[in-house]
Amino acid sequence: MMGRRLDPRVKSSSTAHGIAYFFIRRTGAPVPRGAGQFYVDTLNGLAASGSSGMIYQPPPRLTLSDVFPYNDANSVYLGHAGWGFLFNGLTYMVGSLENLTGSPVVLEANARSAAQYWHTYKRCSRHSPPAELLDEMRRLPFVKQQSGRDVGPYTAYCFKEFRGHEPNDAEREVLRWDTGQEFRLADEYGNVSSIWSSYSVIAQNCLDNAVAVLNAYKASMPRPLTNAWFPNDYFDMLVSRGWNSRTL
Repeated sequence: MMGRRLDPRVKSSSTAHGIAYFFIRRTGAPVPRGAGQFYVDTLNGLAASGSSGMIYQPPPRLTLSDVFPYNDANSVYLGHAGWGFLFNGLTYMVGSLENLTGSPVVLEANARSAAQYWHTYKRCSRHSPPAELLDEMRRLPFVKQQSGRDVGPYTAYCFKEFRGHEPNDAEREVLRWDTGQEFRLADEYGNVSSIWSSYSVIAQNCLDNAVAVLNAYKASMPRPLTNAWFPNDYFDMLVSRGWNSRTL
């Protein structure tokens, strides 16, 4: 299945430039302080074990304040990420690893059914702005139709135009996530085991997915963990690096 096109009716070809989109839902994923500490402890365990299964290796010996901006709050919002890119002509591809289950780990291999990983093509009438693409992320009709659930809208996006994009590579990356990935978990004793999963809050989350897809598109995305921990921070970092930002 790796080489099969997601939608045979849509064909890509070289265009003069690429356009990459990073979408954000600011209020996604509230994390209480205790869950934040567990996250940090798990990252430290993975770093100590040298687990190579993580998409991005965390730095060692993290503290809670290194990762989470709690200050005096008992909970913080991390945000939720989605992605989009110009595929060909006026056709865009857009999607996200929604994980509507709310579970920190979803062990089923099929991401589409287990963790509500979705993606679709949007034919737009123009590029500036691509109204049909933006409306999809504002109202999420495709997600609601597929899941049967009401899903909160994305609230903002940023984008950049560049040359040297690879829409076919990005589409293949989408399919790779859609069919599940193998990643490795280390227990408290440093023993590493490989499992198939469609979502993990630590190794395989919405931000990991967005960065992986847009990197395959050759958008030169900075590494999570090294540059920004969570979707809200990552969005702000992209804007600080020159990405154009808009509200939805």
